[in-house]
Formats: sequence, structure tokens, C-alpha cells
Amino acid sequence: MTTKVLRYYITFVVILFFFVLTIFGYGKAVNALAGFNSEIQNSINSENSGTLILTDTIGAVGCQSSANLPGAIASNSANCSDYPLSQSTNTATNINMANTGSLLPATATISSYNCGVQQLVDSSKNDTALANGYLNYMQTGPAKLAGSYSIGLNGSNGYGETLSYLASPGPQTFSIAAWFKTATDGSIIGFTNSQTNTGQSYWDRHLWIDDTGHLVFGLYPNGIYELKSPSTFNNNAWHFVVVTVNPTTATTGTVKMFVDGAKVAGFNNDETYFSGTNPAQVYGGWWHLGWSNASQGWTDSPTNPYFNGNLTQISVFNSILSLADVKNLYSQASDTSYINAVTGYGPYADWTLQDNPLTSIYAGTVGATGTYTFPDVSNNPGTNTGFGQGNFTQDPNGPLGNTATIFNGGSYIETSTNSASPGPQTFSIAAWFKTATDGSIIGFTNSQTNTGQSYWDRHLWIDDTGHLVFGLYPNGIYELKSPSTFNNNAWHFVVVTVSPSTTTQGSVSMYVDGNLVAGGPNSETYLNGATQPAQVYGGWWHLGWSNADQSWPDGPTNPYFSGSLGQIAIFGTSLTATQVSTIYSSANGGQYSSNVTGSIATSTSYWTLQSFLTSNTPCDDIGVTIGDLSTGTCVYPIMSSPCPLAASAGGLDLTENISPDLGSFAFTAYPFGTVPANIVNLHATVTWQVQTAYGGFSAMLMYNDGFVYI
Repeated sequence: MTTKVLRYYITFVVILFFFVLTIFGYGKAVNALAGFNSEIQNSINSENSGTLILTDTIGAVGCQSSANLPGAIASNSANCSDYPLSQSTNTATNINMANTGSLLPATATISSYNCGVQQLVDSSKNDTALANGYLNYMQTGPAKLAGSYSIGLNGSNGYGETLSYLASPGPQTFSIAAWFKTATDGSIIGFTNSQTNTGQSYWDRHLWIDDTGHLVFGLYPNGIYELKSPSTFNNNAWHFVVVTVNPTTATTGTVKMFVDGAKVAGFNNDETYFSGTNPAQVYGGWWHLGWSNASQGWTDSPTNPYFNGNLTQISVFNSILSLADVKNLYSQASDTSYINAVTGYGPYADWTLQDNPLTSIYAGTVGATGTYTFPDVSNNPGTNTGFGQGNFTQDPNGPLGNTATIFNGGSYIETSTNSASPGPQTFSIAAWFKTATDGSIIGFTNSQTNTGQSYWDRHLWIDDTGHLVFGLYPNGIYELKSPSTFNNNAWHFVVVTVSPSTTTQGSVSMYVDGNLVAGGPNSETYLNGATQPAQVYGGWWHLGWSNADQSWPDGPTNPYFSGSLGQIAIFGTSLTATQVSTIYSSANGGQYSSNVTGSIATSTSYWTLQSFLTSNTPCDDIGVTIGDLSTGTCVYPIMSSPCPLAASAGGLDLTENISPDLGSFAFTAYPFGTVPANIVNLHATVTWQVQTAYGGFSAMLMYNDGFVYI
């Protein structure tokens, strides 16, 4: 995101109209009519004072933000094609406006109307998609759906990535519906195990147009399965496609394809044969709109994985649409009636793609790596801070009347402090958890991140059948497993304790909801000549992830946790049954915290997971200062001192009054720090304005760097 500094002397009157910018891919924001334009104006007359432009140096060339407009350099287009001008942080470009008026305002308003990531709204509110690359909003939709719009995609870098992780096994019984128009090949929708368009290791459930114009739908139960239309549909006309996937027996699943209200492929005898109980590949992942990985390894794959054309009204259902349902959808005569019809079938997600780029701004966090901080509030406060990797949301209905943190099946927390070799040997783990599937609650490895491990044990997880399992590796694999299952999407409290009992044995116990369920004094791990009950190495704790899926007999399919976690504590002692029962009986979160920080037991690390600190969301990286950056007044975030070099909290749709007299001031918009990795290549709008009115005249200074491709 480019740093922009604007110096504006308020002894004149200005009004700036802005132009919506269109972003063309690969990090270029082509500002054909960008910059500042100032006028003095009343209700009848206006006088233009000229064009204001940002300047910067790219290589050895001095470049300006407007291409060959009055006041710009003639060589700008040829020599300065990479816009925005500077993508580094904490740089500044000064621009002075000439005096064109005499208005001295008593008050003024500064506001940021649009600041954030462009989104593709899911009307069902389950799975918002974020825009990547070039998307052309508010394009003409199908004539059959009166009043509809569509999204135009350029076939080279534009697509939408969804925010919600769908846990393993991924959609198995489902339908996809979409309107499309294209003259070439490309992907309408796809599903992979990576949220972005890179790093995939699994991909299927994709719908595309192949190089000859045929519609193809692909699954990978235990090998490639394709369903292909007999006719071609790359005629640059609008078409409506529906595919349905339905398991019918333990080894078969029915797949059907409908186009423009009629069956074109599939039927009851067209089945995908698979080993197991799922017609699609088993993994967790994300949907992608206008892109898929079908170009990689599929029989009738498209040459281009991106869609080149127009898309609208894409829906995913966790149910099977019948032929009558398809005909009903295709018969709708307006955009409104179509949306109502889709809503009637209860879609999982419905991306209508009617989005307006000026108003469809994503107001949530994007989740850049490392921006979530989970404090350690143990008896050693702050010594083992947790840093979130991936996306997290807050669960308002946590245990003990507190909030908790939702892990999406791909996120985890890595701790800051290395526990030196031999690692914890006499210890206890306590955690509250809620899930409907498998995954890891906590683990210990010799790598701080989730890669590069050579040693791993001391992990607690839910296996694929819902049993709790705790694993150690003294000189071989040792597992302690609960006889009952706990993947019922209800809150449970689990404690495991480990302590050496002899020079060759260690005692391991597991408690759930205050009761001993496995282990105890007679359930011991045999050390095979070792002198410690757990493997000897130094390492870090990980919350919501472990390496238990690697070579452990009852390892989970997904090593990440999918569900809610709260109140996780580590103790340097083996808790007694009485201590466990007392801690479980805590009346509320405050009493629980007291109990695990000294009243009943003394924790060495304790993460409540009630809240987390975030930074570097798109809007939080912008500040506005009156006066010099180092000595002036910070307008946003509001304070009398200069803007701090740290991200602020909140910040969407800001409107604040500035009073009484602005006098001479500098208008500064700049990033506070490094742009988060996960918002690179997303559209962001940054619109600032200062305005006032006096004696029938209005004054406004506005800069719009719309849809900045950062």
C-alpha cells in the first residue's frame, strides 16, 4: 500500500471529485485518472484549479500518479507503468496545493467511507468470498433475470476465495448452481485444501469449461472422475448450469448435470465408483469462484484455470436439487425472484455477485499470519505468549460463562518459549474443548512452527471415531485412549497427567468432566530402558495442532482442531483426582483462573482463549495527521499527539469532526507497518475527504485510491 502525504493550506476552497479506479493484475494499479482535482464551487458556478498528483521515484525515473494529464510528465506512461507508485511502508510524498480561494472554515469533517477488502457477499451469511486480482463489478447480467448484474473476470488473475474452512471430509452430498457467459475455457468454481490459489495438495469438486467448450465436472473419490456435457457452451451467451452429487450406496454415488433447465449428463445409471463411503475426495478446504486447480492433472482440463467472462448467481447447497427444482430456478424472470427461489432451497452459500465496488467492503479481519496474540496469564505471566497462525473467530458461548476461540480446522497457535531438553516429564494438561469431528487439542514438537519437526509427542487429540487420545513416545509409541466418545459438539473438560513412577515406568491418567476415564496408577508407559516417561528433547507447545497424524495408530485425519477451545493450562506437576474435580467444579471463569494460578494448582502456562489481540487489518494501517507527522495532532485514531507507529483498533466508516480552525495542516495517510501477507493481492479502497461549507460555498478535498492492488 503506497504512502500518501497531502499538504493542504486551508486558506483556499477546494472540492475534489474522484474517479473509481480499475485495477489490472499483478500488483499494478493503473491510475488513468487518479490524483487530486480541486475546485471552488457554489450551487451554480465552479472554477477548476488544476490537477494534483503524487510523485515518486521508480528506479531512476521520477513518476507521477496521473498518466499524461495536465501537470503530469510526458514520459509518465512509458517509464512509470507500475502503479501505485511506491509499495514500501513508511515513505512519504508531499504535494502542495496552490492558493485558489479565501475561505477559512470554522469546522471541517474528515471521513473515510470505504476502507477494507472488496468482498463478494454471501446472502446466506455463511461464507463471504474476498476478491483477488481483477474483478469488474456491476456488469450486465442475464437478460432472463431482469435487473441482475454480474462480475467480469479477466482470465488471468481474478477470482474469489472464501473465508470459511469446511472441515474434512468436505462436501459430499451437495449441489452447485451458477450462471456463466464465456467465449473460451476456464473454471467456474473449485474446491481445494488451500484458501488461496497456491499451495494445493488436494483438489476436486470443480466445474469448468474445457478447451473445446464442453462443461466438465470433476471429482476424485479414489481416482479421477469426470462428468462432461455432450454439447458446447462457449458461445458467449448466458447459460445456467447445475451439478448434483449424491452418495447412493456404500460404494457408488450419483452425479448429474443440468444446463438451461434440462438434463444433459448423468442420470441414475451414471455413477462414480469409489472405495469407502464418500463420492468426493476426503479433505477440508475452501471454495474458489472463477478459479480451480482443474488444469492440474485432469483428463479434460482447461488450459486456463481462471474464468474469462462473466459469472453471477453462484450457489452451493448441502442437498440435492431435483429436475423440478432446477426447472423452477431456470424459470425465474427477475433477479429478485431468482434470489428468493434459491433462498427457498436453503443454500449453504449464495454468492449473488450483485456487489457494488463502492459499498461491498469486507469489514472483518483478514487474518494475516502472526497477527493474533493470545496472552499467557499463568503464574508466570507473559512468559509463554501464543501467536495465532491463520484465521480465528470468537465463540461467545464458551465454558464457565466466558468466551472462547474458534479454530477453523487449519489454524493453530504456536507458543513463544522453548522448553529445554528433556522437555516436560512430570506435567499436566487441562483444556476445555467443543467439536463435532477429529483434530488436535494440543501438541509438543521440537519446531516452533508446524513444519520441520523431527520429534513430537505429549499430544492430545480426538481421533476419527470421537475418542480422546493422549500420546507419549518414551522409546516407542504409547497411547492412552478414552473408552467413550466426545465429538458431540458439546463442551467437555479434559485433563491428562504424566509423572515418572519408577526408573522404567511412568504413570499416565486421563480425566474428562472431572472423572477418571483412562489410566491411573496401574496404567503406565513402559520406558524400554529410558528414564523419562516422555521423549527427551526441547520444544514448543502448539494449541489446535499436533503431529499426531504422523505415524500414530489412532492419529486424526486432520491434525488441526475444528471447533472451539478455551481455558488451556499446563502444570509442572501431576494433578491429583481431587484437584481435577475442584478445578472442573469452578463456578465461573474467574474462579477457574484463580484455581489454576495458585489456589488449587499452579500453572506454568495458561491461555484463557477468551480474547485475542489483532493488528494489521486493512483499515487499521492508516492514520491521518494534522500538522507535521512527528509533532501534529492525530485525527485518526483520535488523539492530541502524533499518530502512533502501531495499529489502531477498529476504524471502518470513520467520520470525525475537526475543530475549531484547521489553519494550515498536512493530510497524511500512511501504513503503520508491514502490509500483512494474507491481504497482499486483494482489492482495498482507501477514500479520504476533508470538507466544510461557508456562505453558500462548499469546500472538499478528496483523494480516492480505489481498489488498490496491494
